[in-house]
Amino acid sequence: MENNFEDVMSKRSNEELIAIVTIDRSKYLESAIITAEREIEKRNIDNTIISDINEMIEIRKSEEQKFKDANTVDNQVIISLNKFIFLSIISFGAYEIWWMYKAWKFFKQKDNLDIIPAATAIFGIFFMNSLLNKILEFAKEKGYTNSYSSSTLFACFFSGNLLSYLPDPFWLISVFSFIFIIPPFEALNFAKQNSKNIIVKEQTEFSGRQYVLIVLGTIGWGLVLFNMTDFS
Repeated sequence: MENNFEDVMSKRSNEELIAIVTIDRSKYLESAIITAEREIEKRNIDNTIISDINEMIEIRKSEEQKFKDANTVDNQVIISLNKFIFLSIISFGAYEIWWMYKAWKFFKQKDNLDIIPAATAIFGIFFMNSLLNKILEFAKEKGYTNSYSSSTLFACFFSGNLLSYLPDPFWLISVFSFIFIIPPFEALNFAKQNSKNIIVKEQTEFSGRQYVLIVLGTIGWGLVLFNMTDFS
């Protein structure tokens, strides 16, 4: 086996050898790494040259990763916090499901996850804690300084939605459970905006689908308030 490694490494370029013992070290067996190091010594490659080549390899791989990410993640359209709050209230919380769907779709593309975004959003109560953790981890990678407890936000959101079983008019309190999604909403927006390899556009006007949601939500709120009004 050792002789095989020596034969293989002797045919590798200086750049390939340096990559094996540095940036790609975790991909190789220890015996292969040792053989590569011996080959480098045999070729008497200067440490300065090794450092320069290693830096060049890292830059190239970083650029390749950026290109890969840019071609696998859709352009991201984000909305302001005020729009998020308004859409959540007018839709009785339905917009929160849409937001979770878009978040899961983003991570599916970004991290190549084997998931169905629509299903994880619809059954969000089972996956929400995981989503909040992924958002915070992603945001921290991009320099986000704020923090939150995913488990606490999940528990509060879940409890808030249970209030929908209360009698009129107290069940309306459940509509405001969206406040527990605000921290991850802001964290995800920050992370996307600070990712150089992701194209982000902030939506300044409501989209067609959002206008439909607003119209339906307005009708819904009208019916709710009408039914709760005592005209007797």
